[in-house]
Amino acid sequence: MYLAASILVAFAFLVSVLNPAYAEVPVSSCGILDVKGETYVLQQDLSSSGTCITITASDITLDGNGHTITGADSLRGVHIREYASGVTVQNLNISGFNTGIYVTASDAQITGNTITDMVWAGIVASNSCGVTISGNTVHASKVGIEAKYSTGIKIDSNNVDSNTQNGIRVSSVDGVIISGNTALTPGARGIILQSSNDSFIVDNIASGNEAILLHNSHNNVLINNNIESCSDCNRLYGIGVTGIMIWESNGNNIISNDIDSTHLWGIHLLGSSDNTISDNLISGHHKEIASNAYGLLISESHRNTFSYNTISDNERPYNIQDSTENKIYNNNFISNLNEGRVVVLVVDPALQYAVTEEDTSGSNVFYLDSAMGGNYWDTFDDSSEGCEDSDIDSFCDEPFVSHGTLDNFAWTVPDGWMIYSPVIPGVESFDIPEAAYCPGAEPVPTPVCEEPEVYDPDTNTCVVPEPEIPVCEEPEVYDPETNTCVVPEPEPIPEPEPEPTPIDFGLMCHIPPGNPDNAHTIMISRNAFPAHLAHGDYEGACVGDDLEVDKLSVDTENEKLNLALDILRIERENLDDTSKVGHSVSEAAAAHMLLAHEDMETKKLFQAAFLQFAKDVKNHYGAELGVSEKSSLKELDKMGLKLKTEILKVENDDVIKNKMQSSIHYINAQEKLIKIKNQIGIEKLKFKAVNEKLDELMIGELALEKKTLLFNAKMNGETISSELFKSIKKSAEQKVEENHKKNDGNGNSDDGNSNKGKGNSGKDNSGKGKSDKDKGNSGKANNGKGNSGKSGKGNNGKGKA
Repeated sequence: MYLAASILVAFAFLVSVLNPAYAEVPVSSCGILDVKGETYVLQQDLSSSGTCITITASDITLDGNGHTITGADSLRGVHIREYASGVTVQNLNISGFNTGIYVTASDAQITGNTITDMVWAGIVASNSCGVTISGNTVHASKVGIEAKYSTGIKIDSNNVDSNTQNGIRVSSVDGVIISGNTALTPGARGIILQSSNDSFIVDNIASGNEAILLHNSHNNVLINNNIESCSDCNRLYGIGVTGIMIWESNGNNIISNDIDSTHLWGIHLLGSSDNTISDNLISGHHKEIASNAYGLLISESHRNTFSYNTISDNERPYNIQDSTENKIYNNNFISNLNEGRVVVLVVDPALQYAVTEEDTSGSNVFYLDSAMGGNYWDTFDDSSEGCEDSDIDSFCDEPFVSHGTLDNFAWTVPDGWMIYSPVIPGVESFDIPEAAYCPGAEPVPTPVCEEPEVYDPDTNTCVVPEPEIPVCEEPEVYDPETNTCVVPEPEPIPEPEPEPTPIDFGLMCHIPPGNPDNAHTIMISRNAFPAHLAHGDYEGACVGDDLEVDKLSVDTENEKLNLALDILRIERENLDDTSKVGHSVSEAAAAHMLLAHEDMETKKLFQAAFLQFAKDVKNHYGAELGVSEKSSLKELDKMGLKLKTEILKVENDDVIKNKMQSSIHYINAQEKLIKIKNQIGIEKLKFKAVNEKLDELMIGELALEKKTLLFNAKMNGETISSELFKSIKKSAEQKVEENHKKNDGNGNSDDGNSNKGKGNSGKDNSGKGKSDKDKGNSGKANNGKGNSGKSGKGNNGKGKA
């Protein structure tokens, strides 16, 4: 058996060497990919009415190999399940599903795929972390790429176009990186960030009713995005057609974006505060689109900063409505058709509707001090327009005043603030992450260890190495407490446990006083015989009673059975009191539960006693029972039936149960047998007094050998009869005898080879000393001097090793 197991292990190792984990596995049909570390390669186009490919194991690569999987409005093209991590899906074409690729896992890579005509979305990452979606083309779906309820998401260099609702949609994802994508969605939204914070939207090309929208999203950074014209956008869109829409979002940075487009509004802030809008180009929002076209539209938004922007060629550069404490300075206002306005919304009492009026409160500031200045207005930069610069400081001597705008330091030249070389925040002001990690997965620096400590890669810490474990030679064994080799103490021989004294039971013919016609047989303890005999009962079964109890032995060592039977006996004695029938039934039920998990023979013994008890109850009360007593007896019948059912079930389940545990029992028996054999070999090398223990160890070895043979017989389906048991006993004795003949004169119990070649060099483990009592114990073995000499003729044998 051990040889066969060794061959199987060797074969498995050979297969693993010849077939490494990175070998490609061809895929020619839809199904489940579940082998960790495999690379699956699609061999042909596939179609499916449900989810085509489901990935359930980690570190799998699915290579579409340029092939297409097609669905009929089916669920998903590819689903990466939540218990798979490190999965890559690449080079795959997908069309016609509800969702192309659906990810609910961690550390997934979705790259180089083409996904078209989805009912809902091309790629979805939901409840995931560390997912990178890169280099994919997604078009003609409702949503191109969607990420939700996740962390550590990176959406990079994808081409997302012609989707009817959103190009890239992110909701409830903090720390997302959206970079280098093209999201062109006429009539819809290009990139939307909803309820997502601390994210980066960088170097994207976008268009749509709102090319980029932040809604309820805070502390995000938008850098170097190019907002293209939206000629096909819906001009009646509810909120408006906007290049960058900041809606109920605070603390965001909008830096160095090019919004040279034909949107109605360039940047629109609605209900948003404490944002920074800096170094952007905002132009092209003019009258041909609508009469209320603005470069900047600021509505009900406060404490925002607008600086270093160039706002040109718009119908109006800005419209600030119902907003306060905003700072607008160091901006270029060039070639706009009309002046900007600062207004408030008021209700006209006569007309009963709201109108806008010029805001002259000065709450919004268009200049700082003389060091920073105000803004450049091309309509107010020379003498003919009222701007004089008599002190040649690049500021107009008089303030610029227009429609609620007051600028006390209007610049006379564009970018006049560069004269003083101010620090202008730009891309370099922000640290854009290069990779996204799952929470807690950020790389930890490797510590530098000093002797005697060494680096442990599993814990990424310095640890003191464990001392080197010595190699011990028999009869010594390794002691982990001292890290040395020691001679083991002989194990004490356990004292045999005393056998329990059985409780003796017998049958009694019970004749109820005053009712001799109801005589019946009962089973009671023999200690109770005198009391029953004194009342007229007699020993043995009543004449004519045919009881199952007669066929069963009442001699048993099971204490629980004795207790249960005693409970039933006491209850039968109490049957004269009709008020105790309910109590009797409940006590019988308690006894039944007491034996719920006992062995089969015990169950059958108890069943016999239980049936007798039920018979006694029925005979005693007979037809005189009332409704409550009949109900109790009915419950008693149910308990009897339940016990019978349980016995039948256990009989049917025993074979299965034994087979389920057989391997464990067999291995344990083998390990104990080998341990005893080795112990016998060691003991034979010690002094004569220790050899007295050998017989006890041999008894244990014999018992385990019997169990092993008995186990094999059961596994082969043989009936364990007394003849077979005698045969097993004889075979075990022969096996033990053979083992000891092989081991005679040697330090170990195997084939005569010790661990270090000492004491096991005899031929067939006996040398020439013949281990019988007449000519010595070992001959050529045990270092050349035998074990005990000639025990029959003396004690100084001289066999050579």
